[in-house]
Formats: sequence, C-alpha cells, structure tokens
Amino acid sequence: MTKLKRHIHTQLLTKLCSEQGTYNYPHIKHYEEILACLPPSWSLALSGDILQITPDQDAESAGCNPQARDNFEDLTQELIKLLIPWRKGPFTLGSCPIDGEWRAEKKWHYIEELLPDLQDRLVLEVGCSSGYHLLRLLLQSPRTLVGLEPYGVSYYQLLTFKRLIKNVAGQPLREDSFLISPLRSDDFLISRDAESHSSYDKTAGYQELARFTYKSKDLSKTLNPLTQNSASALAHTPNDLKLLTDKTFRWRPQFNFILCMGVLYHQKDIFGFISTLYNSLFKGGTLILETFVYDHLPPDTLFSPKDRFMMMPNVWFIPTESYVISALRRQGFRDIIALPPRELTPQEQRSTPLAPHYSLNDYIKGCKTLEGYEIPKMQAFRALR
Repeated sequence: MTKLKRHIHTQLLTKLCSEQGTYNYPHIKHYEEILACLPPSWSLALSGDILQITPDQDAESAGCNPQARDNFEDLTQELIKLLIPWRKGPFTLGSCPIDGEWRAEKKWHYIEELLPDLQDRLVLEVGCSSGYHLLRLLLQSPRTLVGLEPYGVSYYQLLTFKRLIKNVAGQPLREDSFLISPLRSDDFLISRDAESHSSYDKTAGYQELARFTYKSKDLSKTLNPLTQNSASALAHTPNDLKLLTDKTFRWRPQFNFILCMGVLYHQKDIFGFISTLYNSLFKGGTLILETFVYDHLPPDTLFSPKDRFMMMPNVWFIPTESYVISALRRQGFRDIIALPPRELTPQEQRSTPLAPHYSLNDYIKGCKTLEGYEIPKMQAFRALR
C-alpha cells in the first residue's frame, strides 16, 4: 500500500469515526466536569506490563482550577470509579492503579509472537473492552489505529484515554492516529457511500486517487504526472477525471492488521463474521483471531450450548481448533498458524474492587462450567489474506 492510499484511508476512517457520536451515558455531566478539572495533556508509556497514563504537567502548571490542584488524585480516583467495571488491565492513571478483571498482559504475551510489524500501518481491534490491548497496539506506532467497542462503559473508558493521551512513548500523537467507534463490527465494516471531493486533498494526486477509488476504470494512460502546485495539478487533469473525482463512490474500511479476541463465540453467524474480517483486510493483511475452543470433541465440530454458557446468554458456539482453521480457509485465508490452546485460570480472570461482579470462579464448579459443560480453553490463530 502506498503512502497516499494510507492517507486517503486515514481521512475516511477519521470522518467515519467522528460521525458516530457517543452513547447517552447516564453520568455524562459528572464525567465531563471531572475531565475539565484534569490537565489536558497526558503521556502513554509502558512500565513492565503496566500501561502508565501520566499528566505531562502538574495541575498547577496546566492551569487547572484550585480545587483540581488540591484534589488531583481524588478527582482521578473518582473518574476511575465512575467508569466501573474495568474489564481489562493493568493501567495506572496518574498515580492511581487500575486492576481490571482480566490480567490482559497474559493474552498479549500469548499472541505477541504472531504480531507483524505495525509501524505506519492501518490497524483495527474488534472488541477492545477497557483498551489494554488497544494501547499496546498504539505503542507499536501504527499510521492509524481504530478500536471498536459497543459496550457503553467500556467505550467511555476508551474515550477517556483518547481525550487524555497526547504523547506516546515520548512522541506527539497525531489526532488521526488513534480513533474509536461505538459501532459493532457488522455495522462499521461495511461498504458505504463517500464523497471524494469532501474527503480528499485533490493536490495529493489524481492518478493514485482514481486507481484507489475506481478500481474498474484504468485511467492511468490519460493522466499527466503529479505536480506539487495545486492550480497546476488541476489545470493538467483531464475533464473526465475531474467529473469522476466529484462523484460519490463506494468505500469500505480496510486495514493491514486486525486483532479480534474473545468475540467469535458471541457471533450467531461465524462464517459471515469471518468473511467480514477477510474483506476488511488489504491483500497481504494479517488477522489474529482468539476464541474459546474445545479440544475434547471430534475434529471439525461446533458445539452449541442449550442456553447460558458460563453464565453468559450470548455464547452461541464453541468450535474445535480444526473447525476454526476450516472456517478461515473457506473464507479465503491462507498461511494459518494455530498457537497451542491455553487454560483459563483464576489468576488471569478474577473479581477486583474495580470489577466487583461475577468472574471465573463463579462460572465454574469443580471441573465443569456452572451449567455442567466442559470448561473451554482459549486459542489464537494467525491468518493472512
């Protein structure tokens, strides 16, 4: 993918995410009041496996009001508690630790060997939860990182990070390099109309733009070389191409890398979901897909619980490893790698003061789930388009 294609896609992704709005969050007034009292610029860094979000200035230097200067730590703690439950961690916000239900660094280390080079790439995470893996991806210096999270409180956790973080690992963060959306993947990753004249800088080059936008038309022979001057570029562009670039065209979000963990078993249509992920990757792009699996069933088996599964009403299927591989191949993926399955443990998933709800120990009874099913394992797959 050329730099211009990445630039065009980034513009469209930024516009798409900005148009989605936010939830009607019941505590929005108090949430905004707290954010207004905090310093406007924070930095993201990694210390061991803890993601640290710290203010770039103290409250007094940042011009915060006297109440904020005197109660900075209390306000930060209040913001964290306002956004309970925290599903993933560990983070620190200022000097306040955030210990989520999941020790998410364990999953990160599990999949880390499968990650491609993400520098200057378009990257998507489907189902970010509290954003631990999303921020680990942000530290890999992608061109644009998009996080999808349809669950209300988790979305506001992501929104908090997006609004606060202005520097990453000592470097300024561009506004369009970190995007989030409350849309589900099947609503976000679709073809839609876009207007080229409102989305593109026409000085960027019509030849590349035409190839990107109108793949069925080979206009390269009619185009003159790029020029740096806007007026000159317009003057040397054929009239028929001027008309084309002012038309509405079909566009869908596409990425170099997609991370999707803990989402597949919530899908009623597994093949349709995998097909959407495939079509949302550029050619040569990489998918990492992590899901529950059963390793005690015959190959190519898909188990469907009668009702709830580990107290969850929205677990529709538990596949075997071979079923996932077959489904990926059927949709066109290649060079599939399956990591060894790993067991769920209470050391990785447990209740905490910031996630004071049922957790793994409440979902299992002895060596079975609460409903009497075998306890699943987690497994990650890497596949290329």
